[in-house]
Amino acid sequence: MTTRLRHLVNLGPKPQRGFPEGFEVSFAPMEAVKDGLGGLSEMEIRPAAQLASGSYNYFENGDILLAKVTPCFENGKKALAAGLENGAGYATSEVHVIRPKRSKIEPRFLLYLLSAEDFRAEGMASMTGAGGLRRVSEAAILNYRPKVTDLATQKAIADFLDRETARIGQLIEKKQRLVEVLNEHVVAEREAAVWGAGAFSKLGHHISILPGYAFPSSGFSENPEDIRLLRGANVNVDAVRWDDVVYWPIGEIQGLARFMLREGDIVMGMDRPWISSGIRVAKVEKEDVPSLLLQRVCKITPSPNLGGEFLMALLESRRFLAHFEPILTGVSVPHISGDQIASFRFPFIEIEEQEYRISQLRRVKRQAKVLKLRIDASIERLREYRAALITAAVTGQIDVETYGKQGATDRTLDRIEEEMGG
Repeated sequence: MTTRLRHLVNLGPKPQRGFPEGFEVSFAPMEAVKDGLGGLSEMEIRPAAQLASGSYNYFENGDILLAKVTPCFENGKKALAAGLENGAGYATSEVHVIRPKRSKIEPRFLLYLLSAEDFRAEGMASMTGAGGLRRVSEAAILNYRPKVTDLATQKAIADFLDRETARIGQLIEKKQRLVEVLNEHVVAEREAAVWGAGAFSKLGHHISILPGYAFPSSGFSENPEDIRLLRGANVNVDAVRWDDVVYWPIGEIQGLARFMLREGDIVMGMDRPWISSGIRVAKVEKEDVPSLLLQRVCKITPSPNLGGEFLMALLESRRFLAHFEPILTGVSVPHISGDQIASFRFPFIEIEEQEYRISQLRRVKRQAKVLKLRIDASIERLREYRAALITAAVTGQIDVETYGKQGATDRTLDRIEEEMGG
């Protein structure tokens, strides 16, 4: 019978020393723990005494962090800690800290093992809790039985997977850079469409602006039978999203008819989070109504001489963003005002020329979308192959000493490229 992980690791280790005054360590929030194969992004440096008094998990160089909460666990958030400030750190309480016993299990092998499909399946099956707060149990980790327990073989598998996953990762990064190039091409075409020759005119001459109403948060409802409130958080790039919804009681909408949104309305977030991360402008679709316009979101209606798609492209343009970034007003919640939007100047062109430029922009977007779909599908196939390769290696289904020499990875990667049109 194979050994359980409980004999190969320690879970939740505690510091074996006191920390002198002023001693600093690394701090890893969940955002610092990477998806997929894992890793740690740049971490904060904080006083150890401050963190030790909080509800954080202690870890050291060589320990493994594994996200315990959904959906972070399913997304593969994990890391083998290295390069910590003074060799130690504290992490979010939503990770398991696993310390491998180096005489019994290779840490890199263990990290790959935590990516294996059978381990992930057992972890998800063990989750307890409700809704988005479900967590992987400690027992799921401690009771897992690795198929390969020989230390030398584990090291050979880890070396093999280091090489092979690096190759696959380089291909994925290359394709992701290609997507970025496509996105930049679309942005450049959009900028050219709205910033061509034309006599400069104030935007306020061609639009009407309705800022949202200051619905008091104390009156918000959670009843889905009530009317949705469109907040800045619901305005995404090119689309309205309702994954985080608050409502207003349907019996209290008297006198608020002008804030009721209609299909085809153009809405824009006006707070810093919806400005500095890129202007968020969206068109209200049939499925987005009925809904009410909340404060710090505005509805912008173009006049007959300004096309809706042209207006959206203008509002999303980099020059529009660059103009407003330095003049955000307000202390607690920096934002832009309707008057500032109205005073913005742009090169106005006649509606026929607007429509022609937008038709050209549509064509570029369609072509880019087709290419991005092919690239995304190729990236997904590479990730699937990487996951299958890791699972096969750590469970002993393949002989890593001969697998690479047989050119199996090369043939698989070539086939993926051919299937996706190279």
